[in-house]
Amino acid sequence: MTTDVTDAPGTAAEVPPRFRPSRALRGLLVVITSAALLVAVATVVDWGWRSGRSTDAWAGRFGDPAMTLADGTALPASPPTITRWMLEPTTYGLPDDTSVLAAAFGGPVVAVDAHTWATATGTVEFSALDSVLADPTSPMNTGPTFTGATSEQVPAAPTFTTEKAQLDEVRRLLAVVGWPADAPVRGFTSGSGRAFSVRPPVPEAAITTNASVFPAPRVEFAADGSLSSVRLQPWALTRPAEQTAVRSAEQALDDLRHHRSAVAWWEARTTPNLVERVVGSPFFSSADDASPTGPIASITLYGDCTGVLGQTHPCWVFLDADGNHVGTVLAAEDDVYPPGLR
Repeated sequence: MTTDVTDAPGTAAEVPPRFRPSRALRGLLVVITSAALLVAVATVVDWGWRSGRSTDAWAGRFGDPAMTLADGTALPASPPTITRWMLEPTTYGLPDDTSVLAAAFGGPVVAVDAHTWATATGTVEFSALDSVLADPTSPMNTGPTFTGATSEQVPAAPTFTTEKAQLDEVRRLLAVVGWPADAPVRGFTSGSGRAFSVRPPVPEAAITTNASVFPAPRVEFAADGSLSSVRLQPWALTRPAEQTAVRSAEQALDDLRHHRSAVAWWEARTTPNLVERVVGSPFFSSADDASPTGPIASITLYGDCTGVLGQTHPCWVFLDADGNHVGTVLAAEDDVYPPGLR
């Protein structure tokens, strides 16, 4: 009798071997995987470390490391005092008394509707009069705007053909609406005509118009010298006040580095991770991404910067070498940033 060898104990039928990666290939996969994990871990740790150091919690305790002075940059000296201009709310007598409009733009003054008045030389519109009457101190209120009539509409309307005549008319208008007769006025070309605006004089500091909330009147003349527009605010400049407690540049920088939000405001910045810094460009960048600002290269004290209406607000402005805004700190010791106004 014969025995089937395939059924014999200890034997097995021949099976073709399955494909298995070679030892070299397995080693290569291990190396690639390990390197990827190391880069990923390093990137996460690096990003978390850099991001953590720019948080308010870190800055409040240790200081934001991005808020540093560039090489060769010195902090400027602070003046012992600074001039602060005060303002008071006004509705120019409207709606019951139109004598201010008559004195400024000529009478008779006729009410067209609840917010519009016709004068001898043009139309005055005060679209936010209701809210001004309800809350004269609200920074959301807007003032009256005068729109002058054309020479065809009012042939007898006066014209001011020289710069001196225009400046004299601007000062007359400002005096009528309650501004000081010596209020500082700046003239400049506007279209085919000329415009004038009021800026408060702060001899101890520079003046900025970029971030200002100062309600500066603006008066414009057409090319023929006729008064084309006057834009006012429901505020009148009343008096300057001397501010003696001025925050030093050193203190302002310290407030900025420690993210003291009551007096300081800083730019949000992206924090590139390790791979992004090696590559040199953030992944998935968009137009909304803010480029990280560099070290502080410029510190300037401005006399009219930011805050709420009712007075001018001096502040320190910090810029990098490219002119990018790094941060702003109020310069008056008793000033604080109101919520929502930065």
